[in-house]
Amino acid sequence: MFVTDDLSKEEIIERLQRICQYRFNISTLVNDGIITILSSAQWYFSGDMLEMDRLSSSSDLTVSKSLFTIHKDTKIENEDSGESGHFILPMDGKKRFRAFYDMKPFFEKKYYEALLNYELTQKDASRPAYTLCAYEIGLMQEISPEAFRTLVKNNTLINEMNYDALITPSTNMHVILLYDEQDDLDKAILAYINEGLKRGQICVHASVSLANEGYLEDFSSQITNYRENLEKGNLVVVDLVPYYVNAMVGNLESFNKLKGEIIFKASKDTNRKDKHIRLTADCATLLLKNKHFEECINLENWWHEKPFDGSYVCPYPKSLLDQYPFNAFLSRLIHNHDVIVDSNGKLIHEYMV
Repeated sequence: MFVTDDLSKEEIIERLQRICQYRFNISTLVNDGIITILSSAQWYFSGDMLEMDRLSSSSDLTVSKSLFTIHKDTKIENEDSGESGHFILPMDGKKRFRAFYDMKPFFEKKYYEALLNYELTQKDASRPAYTLCAYEIGLMQEISPEAFRTLVKNNTLINEMNYDALITPSTNMHVILLYDEQDDLDKAILAYINEGLKRGQICVHASVSLANEGYLEDFSSQITNYRENLEKGNLVVVDLVPYYVNAMVGNLESFNKLKGEIIFKASKDTNRKDKHIRLTADCATLLLKNKHFEECINLENWWHEKPFDGSYVCPYPKSLLDQYPFNAFLSRLIHNHDVIVDSNGKLIHEYMV
């Protein structure tokens, strides 16, 4: 679903047709209800007023109708060949709904409080939906710093202006960290964890390399107050080797136990002001390196469910993903993450398709 006033329905269809390189007949998908295009007046407002109850029920109805349409395996036409095809569900069998919301109308009407309320309804919704809320940078100065922090808290924020995803990751941001050299990876992980410790957050470093000679000694020497943070529970170090062995045979029960332990640790510390949990994990990385492709994707699927509030960094060597057969799984790997960054925490776009 697309909600915007900046482009007409016809313009959106034309652009989608070009982006898809005419592999699909976009007009047919619109007519069949697989793609929905609405204006802000149709979606957000009734006249000049925002009606939250109507909007919430409309959201649920639209999602339900869309998922029903997908479930019915609606036929689509390939414009080039004229052949019929089917809308294919993801391999995990889950039905999903994606929506793009242009938030400019809230600023044009100066409905700043309504904007925050709307974002809260989207965050609290239990619908199986992925949503992208687009904010024009120049308009953000119109809202208060408190309102801006609320928006950041309720969204995975992607901002290309001076944004470092390793220093300030958004809540529930699942990150692919692409690195060139091992030194680059080590510096990135250290920056991510040390910044979290400085902010009073729980940091979890889970690695298959902990048993390697000299690894833990070198790692601990570069972590701020390593022993103290370990004893206070600010830092958790997990040897992922036994988890890797289980993941190889498709058993993720040990990861469920790890999730429970982390959640218990976080809930027990009631005095901790910042509840964000930072996690680094390279088990999926080793699965990919050893060509356990499906097992890697399954594990990343598990992490992408975001089992606790925090951020998740999964490192992958850039050179590996440029090679066959690893690059054949790149799109599925990217699909299970929110952003791709380099070892400096900067967003990478070249792999996004």
